Amino acid sequence: MMKILQVLLSPRIGGAESLAMGLEKQWANMGVQSSITYLDSSDEQKSSRLQRIRHLRSEFRRYSPDIVLSHSAIPNAYCRAFLPRTATVIPVLHNSADDYKSRTLRYAEHYSLRGRTTPIVAVSEVAKNTYSKWFGFDVDLPIIRNGVDDPGFAPPRTLRPTEVVTLARVTPAKNPELWVNVVEFFRSNSDLVNFDWIGPIENNPQMKAAVSRVAPWENSCAFKGSIPNGASRLKKYHLYFHPADKEALGISVVEAIMTGLPVICSKSVASVVGGDLVAETFEPGNSESAHDAITRALNNFSFHIAASQARRDSALQQFGIHACAMAYIDLFKSIAPR
Repeated sequence: MMKILQVLLSPRIGGAESLAMGLEKQWANMGVQSSITYLDSSDEQKSSRLQRIRHLRSEFRRYSPDIVLSHSAIPNAYCRAFLPRTATVIPVLHNSADDYKSRTLRYAEHYSLRGRTTPIVAVSEVAKNTYSKWFGFDVDLPIIRNGVDDPGFAPPRTLRPTEVVTLARVTPAKNPELWVNVVEFFRSNSDLVNFDWIGPIENNPQMKAAVSRVAPWENSCAFKGSIPNGASRLKKYHLYFHPADKEALGISVVEAIMTGLPVICSKSVASVVGGDLVAETFEPGNSESAHDAITRALNNFSFHIAASQARRDSALQQFGIHACAMAYIDLFKSIAPR
């Protein structure tokens, strides 16, 4: 029986972590053994390099996996540098940001590619192209799009949409400044639209400044912080607004579509998820364009709700977690048949 060890940086809320947990659940249903381990115990408690190496090697010896699935650049670097050369390590590229601008990670990746025979998985064309610009387009990079556990279909039942939600980590990559600018646009026009952002807030001055800017409207617009089972909270809202300029593949965007919420996102995010699945788009980084897109979604709300079932069906077909889990198993069997 195949045994799979998934390695992540820390047990935080994010796309890689959601995928790993979804895969573990699906593989268990298939009778495939798998386990998840983290290099750090939390985002706040970073382990030293030596502690990470010792923990990773200990977990590898304890579990004795056939396949190691390393999610994102840092876990990938540790797995390929410090596990036995006989280990079958398959990296998964999640990030739309360019992790390999880091000279250290870039050097480590160049070194690990020497004599490499196993593929590297990309979750989208964006992730694939970001990697390929550094390491060449001849690297074996199959695309397996992230799968999403079905949150259940619960489209809004209202004729007057007022509740807008964002579900993501509050980090610079998600562009909270644009979100705050949009909130200020609506508040200055006295529009009765409420905005919530659900997700852990990165501890840095830029994020704290964003939070403080919306403090005067905390009863109607707020950063809610981390809430357990955030995806299940989508059902109380009417629209989903994703402010990020770009994504490798936005898990929360797909969850919102599957729930039945009309989605407003940037044109670049829509190009990755599928433009036919989202309600309205805006120019990346343009607050006025984002405000106008939300206004259009509010004005055309009945149309978008009528389209929600077809959009959900298409999203389930493209992003269902079962098909994703099977695609990984097929890949593993082609490398290490059992």
